[in-house]
Amino acid sequence: MWTAHLSDKKEKEEFEAYVRNSRGVFDRALDLIDNHMINEEVKPEDYDNPSWSHKQADKNGWNRALKKVRQLFA
Repeated sequence: MWTAHLSDKKEKEEFEAYVRNSRGVFDRALDLIDNHMINEEVKPEDYDNPSWSHKQADKNGWNRALKKVRQLFA
């Protein structure tokens, strides 16, 4: 995935080495992504709001997008 934009084998190998050497940056990016995940427990009173399903869908979509981005760094 990281080298899909490259066609030359040598360029791919060099870029892969560059990415592997960027582990510290990736680890920090993973921490930032994890801090933005919504991990709230659903409480019974959450269902008292008529738009609870929209709020839950929004949380689920947000977390799903962050998980997709996180996969790029893991």
